[in-house]
Amino acid sequence: MAVLSRSRGFVPAWGGTVVVELTGLGVNGKFLVLRPAVSVADPTRPLRWACQFTPVPTGWNLIGADQPVDQVEQKYLPESCRLSG
Repeated sequence: MAVLSRSRGFVPAWGGTVVVELTGLGVNGKFLVLRPAVSVADPTRPLRWACQFTPVPTGWNLIGADQPVDQVEQKYLPESCRLSG
Protein backbone atom coordinates (compact mmCIF):
# COMPACT_ATOMS: atom_id res chain seq x y z
CA MET A 1 0.00 0.00 0.00
CA ALA A 2 1.41 3.36 -1.04
CA VAL A 3 0.77 6.32 1.18
CA LEU A 4 1.00 9.82 -0.22
CA SER A 5 1.12 12.94 1.88
CA ARG A 6 -2.22 13.38 3.63
CA SER A 7 -1.50 17.08 4.04
CA ARG A 8 -1.57 17.44 0.26
CA GLY A 9 -5.04 15.96 -0.06
CA PHE A 10 -4.14 12.34 -0.77
CA VAL A 11 -5.04 9.27 1.23
CA PRO A 12 -3.67 5.71 0.93
CA ALA A 13 -4.03 3.91 -2.41
CA TRP A 14 -5.40 0.36 -2.28
CA GLY A 15 -4.34 -1.99 -5.06
CA GLY A 16 -4.11 0.79 -7.63
CA THR A 17 -7.16 2.75 -6.47
CA VAL A 18 -6.42 6.43 -5.94
CA VAL A 19 -8.44 8.38 -3.39
CA VAL A 20 -8.10 12.17 -3.34
CA GLU A 21 -9.50 14.32 -0.52
CA LEU A 22 -11.02 17.52 -1.88
CA THR A 23 -11.39 20.92 -0.28
CA GLY A 24 -13.52 23.86 -1.30
CA LEU A 25 -17.09 25.03 -1.25
CA GLY A 26 -19.40 22.02 -1.13
CA VAL A 27 -16.65 19.41 -1.21
CA ASN A 28 -14.73 19.82 2.07
CA GLY A 29 -13.92 16.41 3.50
CA LYS A 30 -15.26 14.59 0.43
CA PHE A 31 -13.24 12.19 -1.68
CA LEU A 32 -12.78 11.47 -5.38
CA VAL A 33 -12.13 7.79 -6.14
CA LEU A 34 -10.24 6.83 -9.31
CA ARG A 35 -9.64 3.20 -10.29
CA PRO A 36 -7.33 2.02 -13.07
CA ALA A 37 -8.78 -0.17 -15.82
CA VAL A 38 -6.80 -2.57 -18.03
CA SER A 39 -7.75 -3.69 -21.54
CA VAL A 40 -8.87 -7.34 -21.64
CA ALA A 41 -7.73 -7.75 -25.27
CA ASP A 42 -4.33 -6.13 -24.78
CA PRO A 43 -3.15 -5.65 -21.18
CA THR A 44 -0.06 -3.78 -22.45
CA ARG A 45 -2.22 -0.87 -23.62
CA PRO A 46 -2.12 2.27 -21.48
CA LEU A 47 -4.41 2.33 -18.45
CA ARG A 48 -7.75 4.08 -18.45
CA TRP A 49 -9.02 5.70 -15.27
CA ALA A 50 -12.57 5.10 -14.11
CA CYS A 51 -14.16 7.78 -11.95
CA GLN A 52 -16.22 6.74 -8.96
CA PHE A 53 -19.63 6.86 -10.66
CA THR A 54 -18.93 5.89 -14.27
CA PRO A 55 -19.38 2.31 -15.48
CA VAL A 56 -16.37 0.44 -16.84
CA PRO A 57 -16.26 0.35 -20.63
CA THR A 58 -16.81 -3.03 -22.28
CA GLY A 59 -13.52 -4.86 -22.74
CA TRP A 60 -11.85 -3.30 -19.69
CA ASN A 61 -11.29 -4.72 -16.19
CA LEU A 62 -11.01 -2.59 -13.08
CA ILE A 63 -8.02 -2.97 -10.78
CA GLY A 64 -8.23 -2.29 -7.08
CA ALA A 65 -11.31 -1.97 -4.92
CA ASP A 66 -13.87 0.75 -4.49
CA GLN A 67 -13.36 2.54 -1.19
CA PRO A 68 -15.93 3.14 1.55
CA VAL A 69 -15.32 6.87 1.81
CA ASP A 70 -17.63 9.89 1.72
CA GLN A 71 -17.50 10.46 -2.03
CA VAL A 72 -18.03 13.86 -3.62
CA GLU A 73 -21.44 14.44 -5.20
CA GLN A 74 -21.72 14.08 -8.97
CA LYS A 75 -22.65 17.73 -9.46
CA TYR A 76 -19.10 18.74 -8.44
CA LEU A 77 -17.39 16.34 -10.86
CA PRO A 78 -16.45 16.83 -14.50
CA GLU A 79 -19.12 15.54 -16.90
CA SER A 80 -16.93 12.56 -17.86
CA CYS A 81 -17.08 11.34 -14.24
CA ARG A 82 -20.86 11.53 -13.86
CA LEU A 83 -23.48 8.88 -14.51
CA SER A 84 -25.53 9.75 -17.56
CA GLY A 85 -29.28 9.89 -17.41
